[in-house]
Amino acid sequence: MIFPNDYVFYIKDGTDYLYVDTVTGIVSTSLTAEPLVYAPEDWREVSISFERGWNYYSLFRLYTTPFKFVKDGATILRWGYYLSLGVEKNLTLVIKKFNRLASVMDYEDFLECDIDFSTFKDNFTRVEVNLIEGGFMSKFRARENTTYELPVELNADRVWVRHDGIKLDCVITWGMLNANFPQAFTVLVLPTTFYNYTEGANIDLQAWSVDPPTFQNFFVKNPSANAITVDLHLILNIDAIMDPGNGSNGTVYVRYDLLKIAPIGFLSHNIVYTQGGLTPGSTTTINLDQIDTITIPPNHGLEFNIIVNNGMGGGASNNYQIDILDNCKLTATFSNRYGENYIPCLRSQYVYESLIGLMSDGTTTAVSDLLTNTHPDKVITSGDAIRNLASSSMKLSFSELWMSINSVFSAMFYYDKSIDTTYLEEKIEAFDEFTTIASIGDVNNAKFMPLTSEMFSKLKAGFGQYTYDEINGKDEFNQLTEFLLPLTKTTAEKDLTSKIRADMYGIENIRRNLTEKLTTDADTDNDLFWLHIESASSGTIPTGFVGAGEPYFDLYRKTIDVNPGASYWEIDNLNYPDTAYNIFFSAKRQLSRWASYLSSLLYLLDTSYIKFQQSSKNNPGGLKLATHEGNPVVDIDESTDELVSNYLPPMFLPILVDVDFPDQATLLNAIATSPHGIIEFDYKGNTFEGFVMKITTKPKLETQNATLLLTANNTLSNIVYP
Repeated sequence: MIFPNDYVFYIKDGTDYLYVDTVTGIVSTSLTAEPLVYAPEDWREVSISFERGWNYYSLFRLYTTPFKFVKDGATILRWGYYLSLGVEKNLTLVIKKFNRLASVMDYEDFLECDIDFSTFKDNFTRVEVNLIEGGFMSKFRARENTTYELPVELNADRVWVRHDGIKLDCVITWGMLNANFPQAFTVLVLPTTFYNYTEGANIDLQAWSVDPPTFQNFFVKNPSANAITVDLHLILNIDAIMDPGNGSNGTVYVRYDLLKIAPIGFLSHNIVYTQGGLTPGSTTTINLDQIDTITIPPNHGLEFNIIVNNGMGGGASNNYQIDILDNCKLTATFSNRYGENYIPCLRSQYVYESLIGLMSDGTTTAVSDLLTNTHPDKVITSGDAIRNLASSSMKLSFSELWMSINSVFSAMFYYDKSIDTTYLEEKIEAFDEFTTIASIGDVNNAKFMPLTSEMFSKLKAGFGQYTYDEINGKDEFNQLTEFLLPLTKTTAEKDLTSKIRADMYGIENIRRNLTEKLTTDADTDNDLFWLHIESASSGTIPTGFVGAGEPYFDLYRKTIDVNPGASYWEIDNLNYPDTAYNIFFSAKRQLSRWASYLSSLLYLLDTSYIKFQQSSKNNPGGLKLATHEGNPVVDIDESTDELVSNYLPPMFLPILVDVDFPDQATLLNAIATSPHGIIEFDYKGNTFEGFVMKITTKPKLETQNATLLLTANNTLSNIVYP
């Protein structure tokens, strides 16, 4: 029996097959399959490999040695290069292999890839080229680091988020000049109080210096529409000196008077200290160091004074003297909350779809159950969108988006050429132990080796390092955090920081300092931010705000509930936990979403710890965010170590195996159909399984080689004791 050729080759231009007309010698097209008359020279020497990378965890790349086309094949390639589009020409090589099984006895798809004209070499007798994945993947490789600009506020797909602010601390400090106040009868002493500085976020209170003896002179005013509660810390050192000629004992009062700003007028006073029984001819030293809490209503302020009551006596021109001594100080500490604004955002799925569309010139579909269904409430905005600039946009590349999504969610990215669709999903989907691609039978030369390329001892998680107002910024938890893994044979470091920020203090600083400054160019304008929002809209934007009449979403904040039970939710080590948000993005929570991957690398180290090393911010007490939730209670402390066994089960084992096996004509197509499944093989009487990391076909040898990553289902003792 005469069998046909083992392999046949076709070159396609889109849906047309190319061939060289035997009469005219011209390259022509046909809708029916026209194989090359002459196969590529020495093509059996060619090596064809598909390799899964660790950058996207699922994306396979094609690598080949050069194909040497002769005769009609060379003519077609010369036509494509010299007479068509040069290196930009898209031609496809289709290879089919004859299956000699009696049940088949027909050609089956073996390989279909694009010709890479950037590798074109013409030496007259033949043309050499490499193959590439083709289609979208060619554009992806060229454009994954290209920055694209997406409009935000003027985008029809925008999502409005109501930002109602977070409480921030502010400290205002006054000093006092040393002075002597000789006074007669009942008098009011206004110490010389001078405003020093404000630290923190002050948007409401006005600080003033006081130059006595002015009556009803404010040291602090509240012109806002909201009542503000302040903690007044007074350090006061005075001598109360009584003239010997005074006829009775006296009293000294230290107090704050509450005054209306406009029209100015006394409302009430708050006496914080009283010292009576001061006898004629005596000197009484008064040392105060105390904190008093006072609420200042809207359109009101405070006056600080010392009242001297001489007890109705007289007789001398100077009955009392008040000496202001050294080291007197007044400090006001309070919190304030900036008013609401409505921020335009884009859903992460929309950003992903938009970038894939721009990279593919609108031809490739972008699918993500992870972003559409699991995390639709995680939206993205930009610094200039937070400022409500009409021209707001976000500028980013796919690689930056991917690094952020992978960092926060632990993801995989994959392209299915057969339907021209990309997928961005949870990382576990890249390691599908329930789908068997093929069973290749016995292998004799299995080589097992550690997965050294992914081993690391240091891990950076969270976000970047950002600088804010010190009094509040040290409370920020979505910053850079570093961990140490129990691996000592490597010094490698893995960076899992998100390029998109999630720090609420950074967002608040933009809102407070740059909103309505339409012409100010700020460093943060091009920064991107995550926002965790409610899943359902909360209402429509009121009149007077940008976006009025459109639906808006509130920031997601779980209600504080310190009572035991299912709704229990408590936050430690934040100044104002009731206004905190974006807790979803904390480094420990990020680490938990990487748990199975990390436990895979730390196989057999279950009793060891992933150790917290440091974070870029510490609150004044040196404490880190800690949350407590539910029943039973789940505690997450950002500064504690994590036992590896708590991160089980693993996705895989950190062991690679290299195996050779007889050529299987349909294997490459099977991998293309189910790239994340397993390949089974038998070695020394035992069956093992692994995920495909690399597959290489060598037609000359009629063999294939596979590098597999062992699944967690393997029994390693079968290697030790076969």
